[in-house]
Amino acid sequence: MFSRKAFALNCGSLTTKICPKQMIRVSSSHHENGNETDGLRLIPSDHTVVRYTNESLIVLCRNTLADTKVHWKSPKGDIIKEHKGRIHIEASPTSDDVKLVFMHISLADKGDWSCEHAGGGDKASKLFNLIVYQKITFTENTTIQTVKEGTNATILCEVKGEPQPNVTWHYNGQPITLETNSTKFRILADGLLINSVTQNDTGEYTCRAYQVNPIASDMQERTVLLKIEHKPIWTYMNVVKERYTFINGTATLKCEAIAEPPANFTWYRSKKQIHNDKHYRIESGNYVSTLHIRVDNEDVFNVYKCKVKNHLGSIERALILKRGEKPPTPKDMQLRGYNSNTFDIVVNHPRSTDVADPLMKVTGYRIEYMTELEFKKDLGKWANAKRKEFAYEEGATFLISNLEANTSYLVRAASRNLAGYSDWTKVEKFHTLSLTPTNANSATSLTSFYTAKHWLLGFAVMSLHFSKNLAFGCRAQQKQQLLLQLVTGSCTSLSL
Repeated sequence: MFSRKAFALNCGSLTTKICPKQMIRVSSSHHENGNETDGLRLIPSDHTVVRYTNESLIVLCRNTLADTKVHWKSPKGDIIKEHKGRIHIEASPTSDDVKLVFMHISLADKGDWSCEHAGGGDKASKLFNLIVYQKITFTENTTIQTVKEGTNATILCEVKGEPQPNVTWHYNGQPITLETNSTKFRILADGLLINSVTQNDTGEYTCRAYQVNPIASDMQERTVLLKIEHKPIWTYMNVVKERYTFINGTATLKCEAIAEPPANFTWYRSKKQIHNDKHYRIESGNYVSTLHIRVDNEDVFNVYKCKVKNHLGSIERALILKRGEKPPTPKDMQLRGYNSNTFDIVVNHPRSTDVADPLMKVTGYRIEYMTELEFKKDLGKWANAKRKEFAYEEGATFLISNLEANTSYLVRAASRNLAGYSDWTKVEKFHTLSLTPTNANSATSLTSFYTAKHWLLGFAVMSLHFSKNLAFGCRAQQKQQLLLQLVTGSCTSLSL
């Protein structure tokens, strides 16, 4: 009977015993592996050898006793006789040494491998314990999974590893907790079960595996995009069904719906399917279809129907194209202020009050601009021009910002109503200031409008006390607010 302390301290001298402290198995007739008095020595001399699967290993059994042979035994006690293959032996041509060679280690190779004398009697032997770890691997490689709405879905995630990895699940990056989702999710040994899937369950599901062993730790994950098959549904439920355009203008009708699998879009007019021709051009994607209409006669003012269909169902929507009035072209466009990166533009076009249909009143403006150099590179075309949309406001000015300093820009404007856009104004050329001021005035002024005589400001302040509706380039405001703007210089311009 040995005490626990004595067992630990004298572990190396015991025969075929398990050492609790190092958790290794050693075997010797009288001596530990490093002692050659029994004529055997292992190189390397480690009692425990750790490897991952598919790695290689060579252990040499050195025999120093004359006229003796040695052989290797597997953990099952089988003598290794093969001279080639995944596990084999290689004898030395000049000595009695024998190598044990592992070409590709597998999990089944773990255990005690021993080298011993081949003769009879009390055989001397040396052994080492092979510990085999397996890195995390996934048996599935599917990245997209599709299931029908209302059914149960199982996302497979079979994880292999030694020691066995721990697995957690995440949905769109957030952990899945069974405490709050016990009726929706169930974690299986090889996957995740989702009960009665809906469109809200669409997204990315991540299986994350963790593994910790005495020599390393590892984390691997695989993500599956879950798509729920369903019939088409409208992307936007509330849409304006009445659209307007004018003769010699253009109209664009858009139909947007989501479906899985993606649906087919079809356009109809007067129950006849529309195809691409000189009047119509259709652009369709997975979830949107756009019908471009060239208006050159009255026939195009009609009811258009968009039908969206996949194998699970179909939906349709009618859009009415009505004749409207082309908005009038702005009278002109002026530059009220500017600096190194901004234009302050006024579009002179009072809102029409005499249009036959109040719906056709001007609702805003589009301003396009590009550098003079860009205009020349594009051969005088405006296809690549930048544009900004502005809502109509009486007396308002419009800022074009983020411009290049000391650069000439070509600018044009058009008015907008429900039927479309007007013709463009005459193209104007404006120039931004340099970043480096050339004189004291250019560093503090936006425009020549701001260099008016001081008497103009004084006259404006005096007039403010006698007028309730006076405004200098700004919208009509309370007198006190306007006075504050005049004093601080926040008003865009001064104009009587």
